[in-house]
Amino acid sequence: MVEGMGDSLFGFLRVLCKGLEGQSKTLDSSLSKLRTHMMNSEDEIPEKLILDIEKNVRLLNLERQENSQEFLDIGKSWQHSLKKFDLKQEHKQQLKDIGHEFKDTKKNHYHLPANLKVLLDLQIAADNITAQASDLSGEAQTLALKKIADEMIQLLGQINLPPNPNNICGQLIGELQVGLKLVSLPVIISQITKIIASELAAKGDDFSNYLHSLNKQLNEVQSYIDTSQSIDKKSATARFNTDEQVRGTVRKISQSVSDATQIGELKKNLSVQLEQIIGVMDSLKAEEQKRDEDLLVNNLALKERISVMEKEADKVQEYIEEERRKAREDALTGLPNRAAYNDIMAHQLENWKRYKKPLTIVICDLDFFKLVNDNYGHLAGDKVLSLVAKLLFKGTRGSDFVTRYGGEEFAIIMPSTEADKAERAMNKIRRLIASSPFNYHGKPISITMSFGLSEAVAEDSIEDLFHRADSALYRAKEQGRNKVCVG
Repeated sequence: MVEGMGDSLFGFLRVLCKGLEGQSKTLDSSLSKLRTHMMNSEDEIPEKLILDIEKNVRLLNLERQENSQEFLDIGKSWQHSLKKFDLKQEHKQQLKDIGHEFKDTKKNHYHLPANLKVLLDLQIAADNITAQASDLSGEAQTLALKKIADEMIQLLGQINLPPNPNNICGQLIGELQVGLKLVSLPVIISQITKIIASELAAKGDDFSNYLHSLNKQLNEVQSYIDTSQSIDKKSATARFNTDEQVRGTVRKISQSVSDATQIGELKKNLSVQLEQIIGVMDSLKAEEQKRDEDLLVNNLALKERISVMEKEADKVQEYIEEERRKAREDALTGLPNRAAYNDIMAHQLENWKRYKKPLTIVICDLDFFKLVNDNYGHLAGDKVLSLVAKLLFKGTRGSDFVTRYGGEEFAIIMPSTEADKAERAMNKIRRLIASSPFNYHGKPISITMSFGLSEAVAEDSIEDLFHRADSALYRAKEQGRNKVCVG
């Protein structure tokens, strides 16, 4: 191991710490090559390996920004819904400014609670306008509040807080499922904002603690490397001193031969000087053996520490992968959640623009679902949602994507499908759901579902396509429910 290797390794390992928020097979492979090189070679670290590691670290930092986008999507959806209200000019400007911030993916996601507070103030202003509007019927207000409640339940699900009735999150979800009242809206939004801020801070603390632990272990690794270098340096010094002593003794022998006048005197001098050489070599051998033993102990300790670090890194990798899976999966139905829908939809819309193949999305919502919860309880409601999710999945193709968008609302992405074909497929599913024998504890439950769909057209954005399908869904509701409408 060459001098300076420890400092170089430690510097690169510190750089790698930046990427430990997520792991990748490519980075793990590069780190493995780095460790192997350090343990088995005295050469400098290959430049290509250093560049590969730095490249993968930068990619992992980009991935962290993408994860932050999931939270920004919630705010963007809320901000988009507020555009429908006739707000004051100053409020419209605030809403526009928030929209610009949400579009900036470089913004740190810890700014999200502050942005939600601004949206809360704007929501209160919008609610005041809603309350004062003379043409807003009771049914329309109920539908609007239900939509907001669904968004809030989905928001809580997005940050992976299970509906546990024993904590504040479970209580909020329970209240929202029963029904949202206009007067309680600001308080609930404020509580959700605090939950998000607390959750983000907790995850940040967990990772910070892991980095502190990792830094401590890296310091220990550096100490082992410094010890090995010190032993190598002492060994080199000892060999140099021995060489000088042997050379000096040889010179004395040469001088003795030149000065000797009698054989007996020469033999005596040679014997003494040869014994000195043997003593020096024996001392060197003993010192080398002691240094070898110390180096072996140090290397074994180093290998053990690296092994522990590798096991801890594997655990972190498993934890991160599990968290990613949870963040994209609805806990109740097992379907992809809204965050996954956003990713899938972005990918499919890009394919639609590139390959010009048709793309249709469907927004579907259970009819009178609140009555199911009110009459049979939330456990019955959860069972209905799970069964409907299975029917939707069963009734679609393997190339389609069925997601739970929020509450009792589902979104289906249908690549390579025209609107008329999607309409026929949804009518089959609609009839299947209406004829299915739902029951809870032996009590039959009548379930129907309304569908709104729309096919992508030129210059469509994800929001445009969703808005048309959502508007079609509302028409299906207004026309008596249990219908399929095309937007």
